[in-house]
Amino acid sequence: MFFSLSEAADEIGLSKMTIQRAIKKGRLSADRDEQGAYRIDPAELHRVFPKDARSKPEQGKSNKASQEPSQSESLLRREIEIRDEKLDLIEKERRREREQLETTIEDLRKRLDTEAAERQRLTLLITDQREKEERQIAEETSQKKRGLFGWKKG
Repeated sequence: MFFSLSEAADEIGLSKMTIQRAIKKGRLSADRDEQGAYRIDPAELHRVFPKDARSKPEQGKSNKASQEPSQSESLLRREIEIRDEKLDLIEKERRREREQLETTIEDLRKRLDTEAAERQRLTLLITDQREKEERQIAEETSQKKRGLFGWKKG
């Protein structure tokens, strides 16, 4: 007989998340069935979470009641700490990606400015060459006309 994740949590009195974390960290071995649900061997569960460490024999209801909130409170605090750590990591990654994107944008802007200046320089060069060609053609044409009609510059 194997426990599901929920059954294992009920068996040892901890949350499913705690058991799942133990599986992911490799502290607790578990298999998955065809549907992908965990199958946990009871002996393995009790090896990682022994009954001695989880709860002492009942010494009276008031003592047990005072232990449960402190244990669940410490579990909740640990979960909050873990979430805070995860949030910090996410925020650091977000800042790093943002800086990387800003650097890329700055580089692309510089490239665009350089390309625009180069395009403008080439346009001026081409325009200047065309104007020279047009002047040269006009001059040659006028010289031919003068030669044909015997016009001389005077």
